[in-house]
Amino acid sequence: MSESITQSIKNIQQAQLKNKNIKIKPHKEFMRFRIILLSHCLYLSFQEVNIPGRKSPILKIDKNSSMYKCFSSLFSDLWDECPSIVN
Repeated sequence: MSESITQSIKNIQQAQLKNKNIKIKPHKEFMRFRIILLSHCLYLSFQEVNIPGRKSPILKIDKNSSMYKCFSSLFSDLWDECPSIVN
């Protein structure tokens, strides 16, 4: 699993070279899901044991929904609690 995480971080760092709007913050929470927050929607996928994230089902949640408000608030709270990484 650590190899997968290391590769994911490298992929994100490569994307950061092309787009300076991508930010990473470490956290110590054990998350059973992944949130990808965009301006028009968010994507939610669940972490399953021994299944790579790319094979997990993804739920697209539109910005106008109450679920978007709930998960974007959670994302913001967690984001604000984490220290920034300086590249």
